[in-house]
Amino acid sequence: MFTSGPPSDRAKAAVIDELLKLINVDQLIQAVITQYRGATEQQIETMLDRLPITLNRAPLMADVRELDKQVADRLTDLLSSSYRPLVIKLYSETFTTQELTDVVAFYKTPSGHALLAKQPELLTKSIAAGQQLVRDSDIQKFINDWVDRMKKKYSVQ
Repeated sequence: MFTSGPPSDRAKAAVIDELLKLINVDQLIQAVITQYRGATEQQIETMLDRLPITLNRAPLMADVRELDKQVADRLTDLLSSSYRPLVIKLYSETFTTQELTDVVAFYKTPSGHALLAKQPELLTKSIAAGQQLVRDSDIQKFINDWVDRMKKKYSVQ
């Protein structure tokens, strides 16, 4: 929690800190990382499907998975160190102290507890549904067609 600034800023900071504890920011960070890993796994599979059949994919796949792990580790470090201060700033800029106090009060009610408990699952389902919506659309075909045009344009096999 930050405590510099005038008393009203300190009061707002205290309410934001309480809110972040209630919404379990660390669990949100883990959900973001889990979603990242799921999305990159699908992207990797799509990229590998576009490689020549004669290419031995096993060594490449090992390298790609190692890169994915390193990126996920860096993302974890970045979010662990920077996400909370960013959220504090965003909440502070977006809500008044009274609004934040009211939100905290709601999250302490049975309905608020239910929302908090179900939010991670809802987020995961929402992201998965959005990804499926994109997969079912013509966006991937549009991207694949563009890649094919770029391969021809730049004489890449």
